[in-house]
Amino acid sequence: MKPAKSAMLDKTADVFGDSADIAKDVAKTTASAMAEGAKAVRTAAVRAYGAAGDVVTLTGRQIRRKPVVATLTAIGAGFLIGFLIGRKTRG
Repeated sequence: MKPAKSAMLDKTADVFGDSADIAKDVAKTTASAMAEGAKAVRTAAVRAYGAAGDVVTLTGRQIRRKPVVATLTAIGAGFLIGFLIGRKTRG
């Protein structure tokens, strides 16, 4: 099986016909942009995963420090969400 970049070059050359050099340049530029985009997405995903872990850790610490406040906040948030959902379904 051909690598994706080679397959892209072949398909682009088929579309452009005699202008194979132009096709190769377009394919190389496109492949490069796709690789850079994929790298940026991976980097963002790793950062988001790390940030989510930090939030979970900090939330756990806050709950252990002030369990009553955390419980009351969760109950209040639950009532608010239930109220908003109830209003939306009634009208």
